[in-house]
Amino acid sequence: MANPCRKKSEPRHIRLYHNITGTDAWKSLSGNAIKVLIALVRLDDGKKNGQIYFSDRQASFETGLARNTCIKVLRELGEKGFLRIVEKGHFDRKVRHATVWRYTWQAVPGLSGPTRDFEKWKRPNNKTRDQKLTQPGSNNEPWVDFDVATGANIEPDIPPKPQKCVQAI
Repeated sequence: MANPCRKKSEPRHIRLYHNITGTDAWKSLSGNAIKVLIALVRLDDGKKNGQIYFSDRQASFETGLARNTCIKVLRELGEKGFLRIVEKGHFDRKVRHATVWRYTWQAVPGLSGPTRDFEKWKRPNNKTRDQKLTQPGSNNEPWVDFDVATGANIEPDIPPKPQKCVQAI
């Protein structure tokens, strides 16, 4: 018989704390990176951090993204400090295993505490992901080059040149 005084267990869930989602590294992540990170964290049951086997093919299967996109995203998550490789995966004839990952905001059971590398990440000076809508010093008036943008042939409002009068003799 179950103990009636025992608290009911919570269903499995993923916690993303404000101190994780408020960092510059989180704000600069792509949507695909967040999707793959959540898919990886779903594999953990609270005791597997540091022993999460996750390949780019599995990431592709779990998220519906292309395999090459998953490779880029896992590299992005590693560069920004959310994930670290514990053991690099490889495929040869005898041993086939995926890369073993750990996420950095929780301790690895029995090995080390959380490193929280994403808090140390700083945005580089060259902002490659920011959208540049106008060039510095450009003219921002929408009516300039209207006919070029729309392809319309609009005659300017310039009065016609006066014609010389020629008298017949």
